[in-house]
Amino acid sequence: MKRSHIITWSNAFTVVPTYGCFNRCTYCGFRKDSHDGVYIKRDVLERTLSEARKRGVCEALVLSGEVHPSSRMRPQWAANLRRACAAAMRHGLLPHTNAGPLLENEMRSLRSLNVSMGLM
Repeated sequence: MKRSHIITWSNAFTVVPTYGCFNRCTYCGFRKDSHDGVYIKRDVLERTLSEARKRGVCEALVLSGEVHPSSRMRPQWAANLRRACAAAMRHGLLPHTNAGPLLENEMRSLRSLNVSMGLM
């Protein structure tokens, strides 16, 4: 098999629905100590994604702080992940969610809104 020296990449942009996170991962540099229900505002999200698309971005990396699986705020957190992914798709971007461990029903609800999902 002949080796190719072609390098490809996807021009991506990171969207962060929330910085609040209950974890304390040593590699993370953007988390905030508490999750107080502060999410990216809809108009900011739409404007940011629109500007990213105009700059030639084709992929939206949805990277988020985490909410504990048993937290009463978990459903709102998951809804905001879905909202960010749906907005990215409306702007012609390919969403890739990397929001930490997801419950099976959360993964299922994000399936049609993502080209891939990952875990750090």
